[in-house]
This record gives sequence, structure tokens and C-alpha cells, in this order.
Amino acid sequence: MNRTRSFVWGFAILVTLAWAPTAFAQEGRPLESNPDVAHKQADTNGNGAIDHAEYHRRMVEVFYFADGDRDGYLVGIEIARTGRENPAAGDANGDDRISLKEFIDEAFDRFNVGDSNDDNELSVEEVRAAYAE
Repeated sequence: MNRTRSFVWGFAILVTLAWAPTAFAQEGRPLESNPDVAHKQADTNGNGAIDHAEYHRRMVEVFYFADGDRDGYLVGIEIARTGRENPAAGDANGDDRISLKEFIDEAFDRFNVGDSNDDNELSVEEVRAAYAE
């Protein structure tokens, strides 16, 4: 999977949380894929940019929402709930499960790919660009 596609999947996670209470309550319901909505949901202070703290907070929420059995690891269907194409992506130690640390580390790799101007924030334009590719 190329870096841009990986970044897009990271933002698919952000979009997922916008509708998480209903999206996963009704299995199979399509998730919203609007980059503007994803950006708005993650930009909690409303300044037009997603900073590291906002992104981290959102990724932690995604992790714990996906962790259905609340064991602190994502496996199987829990990994699929995060929108990942490759379940092994992010499994740094090869134990067939993804810890919160592994999940966050991979999420920030995607953040850095998407931050095209290296200002440590994701603008709505950067999010849109990732979705367009």
C-alpha cells in the first residue's frame, strides 16, 4: 500500500468517528467519506487545523471504540472497524494484534505523510488532497 493510500485510510478512521455510534450499531451501514466532515470532527478547537494533540485524541478514541472486547488490543473484526485494508499494518512486534502504542505510532506515520507543508498540522486542504489521490 502506498503512503498516500495509507494516509487516506487514516482519515477514514476520523470520518468513522463522526458516525461511530450509529455506524457500528448497524453492521454494514456505509460510512461517510467526506474529507471536510472528517476534518471538522477532528479539529476540536475549530481553528481550521488538526494539530498533534487533536489527532492523538481522535486516534485514541478510534482505538477504544474499535476495541469491542476491551482487552487493550485490536484483532480481527476490531482491526477492520478502523478501516484498515491490511490487518497486519501497524503490528510492529508481529503478535497478530495491535496495541494502542502500535496503533498511535502508525497513525502518526500517516499524519506526517499528509502534512505536506511540514507545519505539524493538517489543514482541510491537506485532508482533501489525501482523499483525492
